[in-house]
Amino acid sequence: MTAASFHHNPNRGSAMRLQITMSACPHDTANRIERWFVFTQQLTKQSRFSVRFSLALNFPEFRGMFDKLDLVYADPNNALHLVRDRDFIPLARMDGRFDEAVIVCRRDQPQALATISNQRIATCKSLIITDIAIRYLERQGLIPGELVDQPSWGAALAALLRGDADLAILYADFYYDLKPETREELLLLGESQERFAFHAFLLTPGKASLAEELRSILLTLHQNPDGAAALQALGCPKLVEASREEILSFAQPSVQ
Repeated sequence: MTAASFHHNPNRGSAMRLQITMSACPHDTANRIERWFVFTQQLTKQSRFSVRFSLALNFPEFRGMFDKLDLVYADPNNALHLVRDRDFIPLARMDGRFDEAVIVCRRDQPQALATISNQRIATCKSLIITDIAIRYLERQGLIPGELVDQPSWGAALAALLRGDADLAILYADFYYDLKPETREELLLLGESQERFAFHAFLLTPGKASLAEELRSILLTLHQNPDGAAALQALGCPKLVEASREEILSFAQPSVQ
C-alpha cells in the first residue's frame, strides 16, 4: 500500500500560489485522518500557499519522505534528527501538548514501582520517551532494572502481555489510544509530567525564505473561527513558537 495524498486548492488557476507539501507523524494520523485534511485546507485558505498533504502509513515510510517534504509535523526523535542533522527550521508546536511516558504492568500480575530496579522493562530504548520515563523515575529516587528493547510501542506492549517483561514503558498517547478492553488488562503504575519533549512543525531549509511567513500563519490560525476549529480537532487551542534550542535539548545520552 502506498502513501495517500490529499490536495486542497480553492484557487487552482492562480499562478501566484506556491505549493507546500506536508506530512505528519504516523501516530498522529492513524486515527481520523480527515482532521489533517481540514487542517491543510485551512492553511491553504488563509495563505498564498497550496498545501498538499501526503499520508505516511508508518515511520519508515515517513522518514523516506523527508527529502520531498516542505513542512513536517514530526515526533520528538524525528524532530531532533531533522533539526540537528538536516537543518530543518522549527516553526511551531501545539500549545500545552507534550510527549510523556507511562509505566504499566499486567493487571493479573501486579507490580510496584518501588521494586522497578529488579524488574524487566519492555520499551523502545532509542526513543526519547524512554529517557523521559527514566527522568521521571530518577526524580523519585528509582533506578530501572533491565530494559528489554523492542522495535515499537506495540511490540513493547506485546512483550509485556506474553510475559517477556514484568513492566513496560509506553508512549502515553499510545497507551490512551488503546482499545478499552486492552487497557483493562493493564495496571497504570506511573505517568510522567516532564513537559520536556514535543511534536513540532518544521520547514525544510530549501524553503527557508518562507519561514517567517509560514510561522505567522501557524501562530495566528486560531484567530479565525475555521482555523480554531481545525486546531481543536487536532486537540489543541492554538500553536506556539518552537525553537531550535528547545528541540536540540531533546538529545540525551544513550539509554543503557
